[in-house]
Amino acid sequence: MTSPQITVLMPVYNGEKYLRSAIESILDQTYTDFEFLIINDGSTDKTEEIILSYQDSRIRYIKNEKNLKIIKTLNKGIDLAKGQYIARMDCDDIAVSNRLEKQIRLFNDNPKLDFISGLPIHLLKNGRIYRSFRFCSLHTEAIRFENLLEVSFCHPCLMAKTEIFKKFKYLNAPECLHIEDYELGQRLSHNGVNMYYSKDFVLYYRKNEEGVSLTNRQEQIERGFNLAKLLLHDMYSFNIHKEDYFFFIEKKGWKSVKQLSSTCSMLDNMRLAYFKKWNPSSLGKSEINSWIKYRKTIYWLSALTSMTRPSAYAFFMLLTHLHYLCDSMVRNQIFILIKNFFKRSFLAVPYKN
Repeated sequence: MTSPQITVLMPVYNGEKYLRSAIESILDQTYTDFEFLIINDGSTDKTEEIILSYQDSRIRYIKNEKNLKIIKTLNKGIDLAKGQYIARMDCDDIAVSNRLEKQIRLFNDNPKLDFISGLPIHLLKNGRIYRSFRFCSLHTEAIRFENLLEVSFCHPCLMAKTEIFKKFKYLNAPECLHIEDYELGQRLSHNGVNMYYSKDFVLYYRKNEEGVSLTNRQEQIERGFNLAKLLLHDMYSFNIHKEDYFFFIEKKGWKSVKQLSSTCSMLDNMRLAYFKKWNPSSLGKSEINSWIKYRKTIYWLSALTSMTRPSAYAFFMLLTHLHYLCDSMVRNQIFILIKNFFKRSFLAVPYKN
């Protein structure tokens, strides 16, 4: 029996609420050469009953006798994977019907690629949707820069060569709990892995109030700061302040002009340290510069709308940096951000399963 081209790896822990939608979105893919490796991480709800109700031969069901947590479960799945590629999936998300087809085509057309990620369509609590406005740099040099401070890809949107996953795996350490994707992205991008971010929408990403990203937000920020601080100090001889990192992640909350200015200056200084170490190509520099312009612009817009002390300064900075909008990548992202603000508030369309 030949091995499947793709292993879709989905860990589940007490995921009964949305599990059927997740499973069926994979089983209904237009691309069919895959195994669906579902690992039940010691669930106590109806997770197992739901999984066993499907009689599809592509499903490989593994049950952990006790709750191993996400990192150990993912690494177990990597060890068990039979496919040439591993696609991540979460039990509360919904893959678009041609997700695997789109992503495997990218690998087939670009055999030197090791890792790709697409974009999510956000699925809100009320069942309405809006498309992601995450700034999407496309190539390895800019991805490495973005990964210095935050995970720059949507974890369940990624697909990578199985040999890459087996070589690097997720780091099973307390400091990586709930930020395992950020740590992995840092490590991959700094160890010669050829990465590419597609602007294809591949997944409905559920904004689940019970999900890890929301229930462990403060822990994620704290651990993310420690990870970023260590890498920047050891590899780039660059020191960041916790306050700047918090504002960078949250994109709001400045109480003074000094705080807002310091956050923006951190990005400029980090760019200098990065360029000095890597001397990126003209394409890499262009994408990094566009990303920094975009981040500064959304910080100024956020400060302007907050009507706090930095608002006047933010308005002045926006006026004196209108030339940022001459950058098509910045202009397009700002336009999408504004459009999605209105969609989330007034115009978001309902999701149709």
